[in-house]
Parts: sequence; structure tokens; C-alpha cells
Amino acid sequence: MRALSLLLIVALAGAMFVPVVSASTSVNEQLNSTITLDYAKKIAQLHLNDVSEGMSGFSEWTGANVESDLTFYDLNGNIAAYSFSVVKDGNYLGFILISGNKDNYPILEFGKGDIVPEKTKENAQFTAEKFIGDAGCKLDSVKYLYLGATFYYGQYTFENSLQNVKQDVIVDLFNEAVVDLKNDDSSTALTNVKSGSDAISVEDEWTIVNENIGLVSSGATVSTSVRGADTIYWVPLYDQPSGYPNSCAPTASGMILSYWRSNGYSNFPSNGDTLILDLYSAMDTDPVDGTYDSNIEPGIESVCDDYGYDIDAEPDGWGFYFSEVKSEVTADRPMHLAMHGAGTAIGGSTEYGNHSVAAVGWADGSFDAIEINDGWSTSDTRYIAFGNWNSIYPVYIRP
Repeated sequence: MRALSLLLIVALAGAMFVPVVSASTSVNEQLNSTITLDYAKKIAQLHLNDVSEGMSGFSEWTGANVESDLTFYDLNGNIAAYSFSVVKDGNYLGFILISGNKDNYPILEFGKGDIVPEKTKENAQFTAEKFIGDAGCKLDSVKYLYLGATFYYGQYTFENSLQNVKQDVIVDLFNEAVVDLKNDDSSTALTNVKSGSDAISVEDEWTIVNENIGLVSSGATVSTSVRGADTIYWVPLYDQPSGYPNSCAPTASGMILSYWRSNGYSNFPSNGDTLILDLYSAMDTDPVDGTYDSNIEPGIESVCDDYGYDIDAEPDGWGFYFSEVKSEVTADRPMHLAMHGAGTAIGGSTEYGNHSVAAVGWADGSFDAIEINDGWSTSDTRYIAFGNWNSIYPVYIRP
């Protein structure tokens, strides 16, 4: 998959009720597949409350409200999603993306930052106008498309009034490239995927949402649907050493082994770059091609041996489930995750692609999210939605 913000990539449930009708009528109105903007806004508001109460990284959202932002469509012109801005005291704090129908999970994405920054919109429109290349064609309309987590596009309709002709141009908003989605079999809208045997069905999630909306509309208190969250503290945040490109794998493992240095394994060097470069060599990392998955665990074990420790690094070859992330975090054991074709972190705008990270926590709700030290930020952890990758190679590091 490919995504924007969250991992999540990452999320929860929502809301209140439509004015002038009873609570039961409000819920019944949503039994068909299409979700109204008013109903989506109520889901977003309750989700905002969930996140601010249940995830420490979003505590600043406490007391905020949601405001309608963009409506996204699929290729057939049906509403695919609604985005809402999170606003507090007039300040923009982030976004929440709600499904426009019951064929997908209620909460699609959420995060800090803009879902589609204004500069991105401007650049995409410029790309479309440049592609048309005809001064006689004027921009008639703009429609934003959402085809899955997170495939975002702008559909620009141009009209030549002299020839009475209209032409659509579709631009990938984050690659700023013109694409031909209507003749691309891979462009079908995707249902956001949850994790294996841990998954709650789309239908069950909507049942929870509808029940919570009924409760809120009747004045009852709804408990947070962030059903849990946990973090391993004091895992250092390192970036990749200068002059060593594509060193994400040794950097991820270096953060983990440095954590163990602070927990009884003091032979490991205190300097993060020293440890990362030891791993760089042991993993036979290439500055162009990076690190082969098969070199990760022997590289970790080799460096551990060099410092006098018998530490097991074990790849997961039997299918990777969210429950396994929870187990490792509960045991205070950070994991190495080598992601392939990964989307963006929740609140981010740059895809990870093929990238290794250290998993240091989790949060679950309407979708599951892993808290990560991504080797890009040295100030904050990030969240990525579980499954927001094409494939993954997890490595357990267990002293």
C-alpha cells in the first residue's frame, strides 16, 4: 500500500446526531452505504475525543473541534471520503479522514499537518495546466480523489469553449505526475486493511460507530474507542549517519541496541554513530542498494557477539500480526521492522517506501497503529497504520 498520514497509516470511532430527528432515526438513516457529511462530522468529532484521550501524542487535541474541509470522490464520481480539520482556539492542529460509505472502515486516516497542503494543490494544478498546454482551455472544475490509504489525486476538468470540448487530467497529488487511472486496472479504490486475525470487520466497526452516535445523541458518555496504547520509553531517536546513505537498517537496529545499553548491556558504545557504523559493516549495507533483509539478523548478532553478548535476532517467517507487536512492547523489547512499499506515517506526507524502523509502541482502535522511531526524526516518534506496506520483514531482538 501507499499512504499519507499514519501510519496509520493508523484510529477510532465517532459522534453525535442529525438535528430535528430522533436518535434512532439518525442511526437508521445510515443503514445504506452512503454516509452524509453531517454524519461523518459527528464521527470525526467523537474520534477526535478518542484520540486526544487515548493517545499521548495527540493530547493537544483535547477540547478541539472539527470543521469540514475537503470531499473526496472515487473514479465513478461517488463520495469516497470526507476530510475534517482539527481546530482549537482558531489554530489548525491536524485532520481526520472519514469514509463516505460503509464499504470501508469509518476512520480512514488522521494526523497532524495538512491532509493536502495548499502548495501541493497549487503544484498539482500547475502540472495539469502544463499537461494541457493549450491557452484556449480554461480550468472548469477541480475534484479530489481518494482511492485508498493513501492514494490522493486531483481531477482537473478543462473546457475549450470554442470547440465545446471538455478534457479531464488526473494528477497524483504527492508525486505531481499526470496519471491515467481510468485505464489502469490497479486504480480500483482499496478498502483499508486491518491486521490478519486481529482484525475487526468493516461491518462491526460501523455497528460500533452507530451505537456510539446513538449514545452520544441521548446524552450518554461514550468511553474512548482507543482500546489501548503502550510505549517503550527511552529508545533513542537517531538519524542516519552523514555520508552513509540508505543506512536505515543499521540505524533502526542501532537505536534498539542503544536502548539495551541503557538496560544492563553497557558494553555497547555510548556513541550512536559508532554502533550504527558497526552494524552498517556487519549487515554489509550498500550505499545504493541499502541492506538485504537476510543480512539484518546475522548483522545484529555479529555486533552483539563483538561486544560480548549472546542476543538473539529472530525474523518472523510465519505471518506478522498486530498482537505480536503488542507482546513485544509489553515485554519492553523494541522490534526491527524492514518495510517494503510502505506509505507515510500518520500526519506525514513522504512515503517510507523500502525503509527500516524501530517499533517502540502501539495504539489500537478502528485501525491499528505502530509507534516507530523512523530514523528521519530525532525529536518525535511517529505512528504508521499497521499493514500500510506491501510487505514487511520483522526481526525480534531478544536478549
